[in-house]
Amino acid sequence: MKTRFLAIAALAVLASCSKSDPLPEAIKIWNADEMVQRFQDEQLGSAANEYAYVDIDADGTQELLLRQHIEEEWGEGTGFMAVFTNGKSGLKLVGLSHNMAQTGGITVSKNGVVKVSDGNESGTKGEVNSYVLKNSEIAAVYSDVYEYVEPEEDAEYDENWVYDRESYFVSEPAGSQRKEITAAEFEKALAGADDEYYSSDFNWQKIEVK
Repeated sequence: MKTRFLAIAALAVLASCSKSDPLPEAIKIWNADEMVQRFQDEQLGSAANEYAYVDIDADGTQELLLRQHIEEEWGEGTGFMAVFTNGKSGLKLVGLSHNMAQTGGITVSKNGVVKVSDGNESGTKGEVNSYVLKNSEIAAVYSDVYEYVEPEEDAEYDENWVYDRESYFVSEPAGSQRKEITAAEFEKALAGADDEYYSSDFNWQKIEVK
């Protein structure tokens, strides 16, 4: 009897320690996002309709992905997409962007990096933030900030004038004040991050509308 009681108690402890499904909370965060609310396509809308679990940083805990899967006559693709960590600190939004817009996008690398890009429609300036995931948390953020300055029509050519301006920063630990680093330091820290997943690599599941 005592052995059975201990076994039941152990199961109760395990049940209390197990995490609940983060999907409902993630959908609430998605729906409350300012960009999602601002982008309301009359035909496509902006609601998340698919989700996938994947262990991005290979630590044994799965991250959660949401996306707006679009199917039209011209084909299919991903509109909005979001990545969430679900570590010890709970569900956290890493990034959310629109993959079909000219001003941004979000990708997942096979070495635990999530890239979120943002810029203006003309492409003259923007920023790419690379979130390095470790132990299901954001460990560091590396930022590539770029700008192209259009010379004036009557400006004389100056070979010393730099029209392309690009700066690199790091915030480590994430949330701390970011500091400027060199291009070499930036490239070394993100080595291998260009090896990215395709959206079709994930096991997407339909979100049931209740």
